[in-house]
Amino acid sequence: MISLTDYISQSMYFEEVVVELLKRACPGTLNEKEYVRLHHPNAQSWYADAYLPDASLFFNDGGDCFVEVKTQLRSDTLYRVRHQYDQIIQESPCHKLVLIYRDSLIPVPTANKLQHMIGRDIKLVSYKELEQVVAVDNVLEHVALPYEGGLTNDNRCILVRNAFLKGNVCLFLGAGVGKSAGMPNWQELLVKILKTSNAPSVVDNVRQYHNLEEDCMYSYPIIGRFAVDGLVPQDDDNSASELYETAIEELRNKIKRRLYSKPHGSRLVDVLATLTMSEYVDSVVTYNYDDLIENKLKEIGFSKIMPIYENNRCLPIEKPIYHVHGYVPRDKSLQSKPILSERDYHELYKEAFHWTNVEQLHALNRNTCIFIGLSMTDPNLRRLLDFSRGALLDDGKENPHFLFMCKDCHQKTDDKKDAYFKRFEQIMHEFGITVIWYDNHNELPDLLLALLP
Repeated sequence: MISLTDYISQSMYFEEVVVELLKRACPGTLNEKEYVRLHHPNAQSWYADAYLPDASLFFNDGGDCFVEVKTQLRSDTLYRVRHQYDQIIQESPCHKLVLIYRDSLIPVPTANKLQHMIGRDIKLVSYKELEQVVAVDNVLEHVALPYEGGLTNDNRCILVRNAFLKGNVCLFLGAGVGKSAGMPNWQELLVKILKTSNAPSVVDNVRQYHNLEEDCMYSYPIIGRFAVDGLVPQDDDNSASELYETAIEELRNKIKRRLYSKPHGSRLVDVLATLTMSEYVDSVVTYNYDDLIENKLKEIGFSKIMPIYENNRCLPIEKPIYHVHGYVPRDKSLQSKPILSERDYHELYKEAFHWTNVEQLHALNRNTCIFIGLSMTDPNLRRLLDFSRGALLDDGKENPHFLFMCKDCHQKTDDKKDAYFKRFEQIMHEFGITVIWYDNHNELPDLLLALLP
């Protein structure tokens, strides 16, 4: 059985334990979600992690207070908390704030000095001090418990639902979503394009494709290079020419014909549209060319969306759906260049402030991101996750994101499965992602639907 000390050593569980302890010590304590629902029902989040109706645990003159929970106390943390406090007193009659922290990275004299500077209505309390005034016995019976080496899958589902209901969510969608609606996977799409391409290595059948796949080290961007080379002139001088534009249009048309040749209904798409409509989701990032989510939302009467595919922007009342690899909808009036080949990826790499990189980084740094239908092998996504990870750790957040992953997608022998899954989880943990496993794709819609209240 894991100890309380081991449990709170993992940043993602610390806040949950602190709020549970406060609820024991002070009846009527509310977590962020409960406070918002009662006092600010039109808001998606609040400025603090908990609300105490009786602050006598921390202030001699009693009254009520808000509580902010941080895993690490840094000098800049205190200045951010002071700004947070200034926002709170503008919107609430409660004018006291307690900052409870697990670890301090600043010397005690410095912390005392900063405490004096930020004001008497803001109090710093270490977790050790909290343990001295509240009962910690059996607290783990009321929070999501990890097993040795990680969380049970049921408890991971609890964590992702709690995170979802706090709002500020961004859905990251991959090819698995389109596959559920009859869209081709990468292999099927590339075979179709290569068959009708003037590429140096023409592919007439799947067997020849497999040979090319081996030659290209099983990398879809490298295989895509062959496909695009046979259609689009690669001379930079031609990039704005009529020949280039004609070739891009031909590529779009080939993709469009293959994408929408055999579409059918998908319960997964239906559920994702429902999630996107909800107050908890701010935006969607998709690596797919198709318009499945947009069409479904329009079909059910939700029009406050905007597909973002180049430099277009959405209104404040609209939810953006970022097509970071291009947009090839059925509507011919909307179009952008598909990101398909290795060269296209390199263009993204070399432009640090390309809008696709900026929007993905904004989501990874500011939102709870939920990854669906993705293998997590995309090199640019992994690079951005690495960049984002450092900023998140500096802010005391360990695993703010979640990935739904099918076990059947990993074809491993029984004697290698457990070791592989653990290794995969460790890699995702390094990216700040908690993995929720499911056994087959039919389970995924119900798992996602369970996120809603």
